[in-house]
Amino acid sequence: MSCVSKKGAIEVKIQAIEATNNQPRKNLRVEVLKVKNPLFSMRSFILIHTLRTDDKGIISFKTNEKGNYSIRFYRDTRPAVPFYWIDTLNVKDLKEDKFFRLSW
Repeated sequence: MSCVSKKGAIEVKIQAIEATNNQPRKNLRVEVLKVKNPLFSMRSFILIHTLRTDDKGIISFKTNEKGNYSIRFYRDTRPAVPFYWIDTLNVKDLKEDKFFRLSW
């Protein structure tokens, strides 16, 4: 069974929130990677988007593939080192657009 939708893409929105003051994390560079082979020892990543959070701390992208995504947030002061990431953002189905709120 394929994980790719033949119907078209859904929109995935992710909001980044500062946990201490509940404010949006603005203007962060964000990489969106598709996780292939979800078993940890065999895991590989494919970069599909490089984005920036907006004034509400939101990024959005379209996908027609369900499964795990790795979302990595970077500060401009240390562009090579992500300061927060999640490798298990799971798009379980392609029935409707998705919204995730990440707080740290």
